Amino acid sequence: MTRHHARATLLVAAVAGVALALSGCAGGGDGSTDAADAEAGGSVGGGSECTTALTATLPDGTSVSLTEAGAATFGDGVSYSTFAADFAPDPDTNLLLEYPPVPDDGTIAYISTAVFNQETDHPALAPGDEIAWTRDFDVVTFAVIVQSGADQFSTSTDGAGTLSVSEVSDDRICFDLEYTDAEKAVSGTLSADVVS
Repeated sequence: MTRHHARATLLVAAVAGVALALSGCAGGGDGSTDAADAEAGGSVGGGSECTTALTATLPDGTSVSLTEAGAATFGDGVSYSTFAADFAPDPDTNLLLEYPPVPDDGTIAYISTAVFNQETDHPALAPGDEIAWTRDFDVVTFAVIVQSGADQFSTSTDGAGTLSVSEVSDDRICFDLEYTDAEKAVSGTLSADVVS
């Protein structure tokens, strides 16, 4: 296992493990991390068709527009850890190790693609891929967590949705997301520079 794959396993497990914990599922991380000099990727427009514009609907029905984004990948072509926020992220945040701190009046959506309990190889993400949200193991899926101030909404009860990849490379990702569960919804487009 490469150091990048170990980081992917650890970070994706930390983010998505919370989302899957309520279902009795957990993706385990078995790697180590070390400090890396990577800077946060800000919002990136991919021309007129690929600009970050996500809407998060909180449990109380409040809708929040998320326009700042960042992403990290871990070199396996499948595991991407992304965020979209309604605030400018701290530029010193190392996206390979952590997400940006959330201010008291801020909202952020964490969206990670991953394969939980991977037993077989999976092809790298490619434009045109449609990823279905599922609790199944050994398939490419995604997890969504929303945080507003100190309140984190991480249930995946009644989760449903798709993530449609429109662009992906070593340094950029863009996808459309439609996701709902028992406490939240997130929909729209995320476009971000990728750090690795």
